[in-house]
Amino acid sequence: MYTPEQILKAAQALRSQAAQILSPEQIVQLDALILQAQASENVSNEILSLLASNERLRELAFALLADPDFIEGVRGYARLPGTSEPIIYPRYQCPDCGYTWSQIESNEPIPSCSNDPTHRPLQLID
Repeated sequence: MYTPEQILKAAQALRSQAAQILSPEQIVQLDALILQAQASENVSNEILSLLASNERLRELAFALLADPDFIEGVRGYARLPGTSEPIIYPRYQCPDCGYTWSQIESNEPIPSCSNDPTHRPLQLID
């Protein structure tokens, strides 16, 4: 139902409140589980079990996980910041037959026409 990233984020958000509610041993256990989750170990069920061991923490955890604004930041896909534009490469065309060629790297030499090497040199069209 929830991703490991969402559960980790909820545990991190509740860590300071958990310190006032859970026993010192449980806090040590929660800290260890958070570290394991940060190391990409799948300890989501253990984290949820520990948070659910206290009614108040259980309510806080599931309220966070149900909040779309909280969950939004940990979805699997997020658009990169800024605007994106397609990359436009310089294109060259043979004036005799219409063959087109795109220069992907700026240091690439402009070739002769692939259709017929006797045609005039390729000309920049954009």
